[in-house]
Amino acid sequence: MQTSIKGLIQELAPTGAGVIAATVLSVNPLEVQGIADQKLLLSDVSLVVPRNLTDYTVTAEIAGAEQTVILKNGLAPGDTVYLLSMGSGSKYYILDRGI
Repeated sequence: MQTSIKGLIQELAPTGAGVIAATVLSVNPLEVQGIADQKLLLSDVSLVVPRNLTDYTVTAEIAGAEQTVILKNGLAPGDTVYLLSMGSGSKYYILDRGI
């Protein structure tokens, strides 16, 4: 049996929460649009973006030496993302990007 990440999250999410697929329209400022409901247009004010979906710097040990590495994993226009609706639709947490 194959289970999607979206399906698992919907089973675990509290009542009233929902997973929504959206497309990234722009990144500066961040703006996404719902896929099933194209009237749903969200700006960075309504979105919570986890660190793993941004460009960020980490310190790593490479060949025995500490080095600073920049991970470029930020969202880009055209990316499909999955949002978790929180607080009666006033905030949306970006769960992950689609493949």
